[in-house]
Amino acid sequence: MSPTLLAHPFRALSLSYKYAPLAVREHLALDEEASRLLLRMLRQEMELTDLLVLSTCQRTEVYYAAEHDYNGQIIQALGRVKHTVIPASWQPCFEAFPLPKPPLSTCLRWP
Repeated sequence: MSPTLLAHPFRALSLSYKYAPLAVREHLALDEEASRLLLRMLRQEMELTDLLVLSTCQRTEVYYAAEHDYNGQIIQALGRVKHTVIPASWQPCFEAFPLPKPPLSTCLRWP
């Protein structure tokens, strides 16, 4: 059986203990109903089909496959689900994957 390939690049947006303080994680944590609501919003508004929303005590993450980066829109949708505006000061709390690639000149440097 051959492996199934994604039609678009795999992406993830993570709010975890690595970068976000407990107060931020608690404020944006999702229960099951809120996770389902966010999932529906992302499917309808951004037409994402390969999609997973995960929220635990340590992190809230959205995994998706898309040609374009929807992380900004996902953060806004998370704010709407939580009935809050996510301030710009919280942006560094989010980690996006894939991570931006370093400039080609950086990759070509040899010791």
